[in-house]
Amino acid sequence: MIRKIIVFVLVLTIVSLSIIGYVYYKQRKYNGVDYWRLIPENTLMVVKTHSFHHFFSKLSTNNVIWQELKNTPFFDELNTEGEWIDSLLVTSSFFSETIKHNDVVASIHTTSQNKWQILLILPFNKNVSGSRVMSEIEKISITKQNKMFEGFEIFEIKRKNKEKSYFTIIENVGIASASISLVEESIRQFKSGKIITQNTELQTIIETSGNSADASVFIKVDDFIKTLGHYLNEEKREYVLELSDFMGWVNIDASIKPNTLLLNGFAHSSDSAKHFLSLFSSQKPSEIEAISVMPENTAWFWHMSFSNFITWKTNLQKFKHRKYKSVFFNSKIEEWNKMFECDVEEELLGWINKEIVIGALNQKPDSAAGNVFILFRTTEERDAVKRLRHLASSAEGWYTEQYLEYEIQRLPIDSPFYYLLGKPYASISKPYFAFVSEYVVMANTIEVVKSIIHAYHSSRTLNTNTDYRQFAENIASESNLFFYCAVPHSFPSIINILNDELKNRFLENAETIKKFQAFSWQISYTKKNLYYNSIYVKYNPTNKEKKSGLWNVEIDAELTYGPYFFSNHTTNAKDIVVQDEQNHLYLISNTGKIFWKKQLDGPIKGNITEVDMLNNGKLQMLLNTNTSVYIIDRKGNFYNGFPIKLPALATSSVAALDYEKNKTYRFIIACNDNKIYNYDMAGKPVDGWQSPVTENIVLFPVFHFATQGKDYVVVAENNGKVYALDRKGQLRLSFKNKIAKSGLLFFKVEPSISFENSRIVALDSSGLFFSLSFTDRLDTFQLFSGSTEASFAYRDLNKDKINELIFFKQGELKVVSEKNEEMIRQIFPGQAPGKVDVFYFNKNNIIGVLYEATEELYMYHSKGELLQGFPISIKETYIAGDMNNDGILNIITVSGKTVRAMNVE
Repeated sequence: MIRKIIVFVLVLTIVSLSIIGYVYYKQRKYNGVDYWRLIPENTLMVVKTHSFHHFFSKLSTNNVIWQELKNTPFFDELNTEGEWIDSLLVTSSFFSETIKHNDVVASIHTTSQNKWQILLILPFNKNVSGSRVMSEIEKISITKQNKMFEGFEIFEIKRKNKEKSYFTIIENVGIASASISLVEESIRQFKSGKIITQNTELQTIIETSGNSADASVFIKVDDFIKTLGHYLNEEKREYVLELSDFMGWVNIDASIKPNTLLLNGFAHSSDSAKHFLSLFSSQKPSEIEAISVMPENTAWFWHMSFSNFITWKTNLQKFKHRKYKSVFFNSKIEEWNKMFECDVEEELLGWINKEIVIGALNQKPDSAAGNVFILFRTTEERDAVKRLRHLASSAEGWYTEQYLEYEIQRLPIDSPFYYLLGKPYASISKPYFAFVSEYVVMANTIEVVKSIIHAYHSSRTLNTNTDYRQFAENIASESNLFFYCAVPHSFPSIINILNDELKNRFLENAETIKKFQAFSWQISYTKKNLYYNSIYVKYNPTNKEKKSGLWNVEIDAELTYGPYFFSNHTTNAKDIVVQDEQNHLYLISNTGKIFWKKQLDGPIKGNITEVDMLNNGKLQMLLNTNTSVYIIDRKGNFYNGFPIKLPALATSSVAALDYEKNKTYRFIIACNDNKIYNYDMAGKPVDGWQSPVTENIVLFPVFHFATQGKDYVVVAENNGKVYALDRKGQLRLSFKNKIAKSGLLFFKVEPSISFENSRIVALDSSGLFFSLSFTDRLDTFQLFSGSTEASFAYRDLNKDKINELIFFKQGELKVVSEKNEEMIRQIFPGQAPGKVDVFYFNKNNIIGVLYEATEELYMYHSKGELLQGFPISIKETYIAGDMNNDGILNIITVSGKTVRAMNVE
């Protein structure tokens, strides 16, 4: 859809061939028809501008925001058209003189198919004839008389290599659009004698518009929001449409500064409870004192302030009654009253004073609403404590917990503030709560409540944050309504509400979008149903996602293996294992200290396995090269009997088998002599092992499980042949069916208590998925097709004890069930390769996608929602997890000779 918008905007500027494109002025000499009579009633937005040459010069040469936006295709094309228009003003004295002293207006519309259309209204000086204008247009473009419509000639205009536009003249006013139907609608509007300024709200705000701004914008907010709803996904659309009665018309005067955009103006809202904004009539603006409690990692928040909350609440009831007739809400509240034997509305709202805030933290939630919080300022803390404790203690299994100096409790009510305050609060259900300073803090998860308490306790709040304080210097200190969004931190939330098409556009331009540090929107009641609006956008070209570097470690040679985590049994943290091109193995602490460097005889093959050779909780790492098997303790010492020199080159990773679950291991490995070898804990060949001979190469480590008193050592050959051995290496079970038709990509055994329910799952290089039961029943389905390389993972994402199939191929991430039912689908810009992995973090599995085209790392929750703080710029090999056991996600990367560790907040 954005591409279509581009076309329409460009076509309008095409029409501007006569400068019929964006012309502006400083002194008004035009005395013809009132151009408001030419604007169709279904307009969403009207833009009035002044001197185009001054405007475009200021925009294109002085504004760094525009310079950055030009890096995207949309704004690059728009800038090219602007340069063409500006050059016409300089070279064409006719158009410059006939338009420069007159208003030029653009009216924005949409069709029933949600296509954007723009109507340009271009008043000429009174003594200019239509024939003269058209003759000048013919000098610079191809024109063709198209048709007569209700007494007016409509001309088709085409510039070389550009799409058609349409143009007519009504009483010395040029009308231009890429849509002939919109030009016709303008003619109908003119002939009807109606004028949209008969709307009292619009007329009132027109009178408030200033003359010194670079542009004045008039927005019909209710209809505009309804239109925006079409660009959201279905789940979020209804929430945005709830705002369609927020206000009516608003005027915004735009001023362009070098690295900011300032928008100021007035909205009009009658006190008839038609618009939500009218609830703040006569409410005095106040300071945003809640920033003293909100953590510095707040991604966004919506703040409301009241000089009289009781009056505001009364107005809210009137508004809800008009909008919903209140039947649904009242019945629910009555149900609560009976359940808790009290006036629940009074218990939950009776203590609120001055401020209500809803916001979200930039941290990792367990669900979409997991990081959302609400703050209520209290009139008197004791009263609030008494009322909320009464409700909390009424629940069976009353929840209470002490954290630092604060008591955390839980309300036993589903979505209480949805019914009391409206849909924006629907995501808060059975919230945990605590009293912090003068505020009641509520959130869906106890982790968010604790985060807010910890931030306040450690003075890491917004009012102490340098970035926020610098931003706040440019906004008013008082308001009734205030929305703040830290764009990089809120980016995942933003794209998760968009439809697929717009989401892809945002992802394509993510780097540019994230350079907008923040934006805010303030609304303050003034007088006589007028509300002052102020929008401030701050651009920061050095602003990046909040990833803080923990440490960098330089290694002696280029890194070729890792990073991998290795558990530290003394600290419960995770250390890092890497290998360089000279085959040195390194163990690095979670703080970036190199514990040791050890020489191996070759590159590590496959994964590293943790083993407990002494059965005392102290871990060692098991690994192999092509020629040897190693066990190394955390001090860098080789375990007695190791390394083992292999009789042939290894083709698989070594597997550690613990038959009796008592840490008495057997180490089994396949080699290129088509034999499988078995060693004991002393590094000696196991007595009685037959060293079975394979028909084909074995690339995957063997897998052991026991059922019904028998051991099964499962071997999968690369041609798909699979069988099970006993402890002596003799054949215990063979299968007629194979688990690959082409090369084997993935192999796993899923044991069960019963032999019949145990099975083998596999994936071959053609994308065919296999499920082979131990009774030799085979099920398959085609997971993907084609020769393009795919990346695959197999994990339980939704905690139902059933693994999902996760793969990435040609710019597409998909998660499907074993019934081939699609669960998650994410489209990336382009059709480039990527690598998918699954990591364990905060008691959940998360999906990581390293995408080559954008050199970015994306991480998703189990339901497909992008984690806060992602994507981040990474192109190196990486591993992710909670390295320090502190609940913060760490990313470890290797590039060149450097190992890097960072937090993502």
